[in-house]
Amino acid sequence: MPSIMLYSTVITQICTQLADPDGNTYSDRAKYHFERAIAQLLNEGAYTFDDLRGYHKVKTDLDFTTNPATLTERVLRIIDIFPDPLTLLSSRYTVKIKPVEEMNLVSSDEEHYPTDEEVYIYKIGGTSLYAVYNTSASNFKDTDTLYMYYIEEPNLVGYTTQEMATLFSLNFIYKAIDLAVKNLKIEESIAE
Repeated sequence: MPSIMLYSTVITQICTQLADPDGNTYSDRAKYHFERAIAQLLNEGAYTFDDLRGYHKVKTDLDFTTNPATLTERVLRIIDIFPDPLTLLSSRYTVKIKPVEEMNLVSSDEEHYPTDEEVYIYKIGGTSLYAVYNTSASNFKDTDTLYMYYIEEPNLVGYTTQEMATLFSLNFIYKAIDLAVKNLKIEESIAE
């Protein structure tokens, strides 16, 4: 496998597998199906952390002065949220990302409520992050700045001359190529 994978090379590989190495017949549809294949793999969760290497981001100014906090970033998956490393040891706390389902337990059972050293954060929809903490005694304050390490949702439109291996692992690119070829073959068999 080559270590450099230009977008044009990806499209040529798809077309070549469809007996169109010059891309005279399938080039536009290959682009469409490649972008669609990436979207399908992302929606199915068929990727590893390293598959999306060009989309690892850190937000350094997350706060909950407004709860919920509204994200302006396109977040595919939150990897971690943590306090500013310079936070004083006396006011340390841990941030735990919780699924919405688990938050039902918190609201109905005091045993599951966060301790003074914990902040629970959960996401609803694409842009709303909620913080749950003991407002009367927590070490966490809504003005504290948190860091959010996340995978940005790829913008799948507009690839032209990009070097795809800086954005995705080669393994992921080849899975998307295979899926694009498969879907194009299916489309072709339906059209006949």
